[in-house]
Amino acid sequence: MKNLRQVNAIAENQHLPFAESGLTVIYGDNGSGKSGYSRVLKRACRARDQFEAIYPNANLPGGKVAAAEAVFEIAVNGETQDVHWVNGAAAPPELSSIAIFDSRCARAYLPTAKTTSHMSRMGWTSLRGWRKSVGS
Repeated sequence: MKNLRQVNAIAENQHLPFAESGLTVIYGDNGSGKSGYSRVLKRACRARDQFEAIYPNANLPGGKVAAAEAVFEIAVNGETQDVHWVNGAAAPPELSSIAIFDSRCARAYLPTAKTTSHMSRMGWTSLRGWRKSVGS
């Protein structure tokens, strides 16, 4: 995932790499951008929880606020290509095979509120087979 714009205070032109296979875990200090990346991933891909708002970059002047967007570098039939996502528009179909799971998504699978009280408050996101060829 790269070139995020209008996502929290994440600097533009950042690149967040993912493993070609297996599991990718996103972690970091408070305020490092985990939630912003997670919200974009959940909206652009498949996730049980897509209700958290994606906040614009509060550090930009008011006239420069626009919809959040990102570019996903994916492999389709062995060919690398960029897929552009814009918040509020239909998610690119190439991203529909990517499942996103974080602590908010976990709540959708838990049977009672009592169960959720035992969950860690740490936020995390995982992706399986991120770079797995899409469309094959």
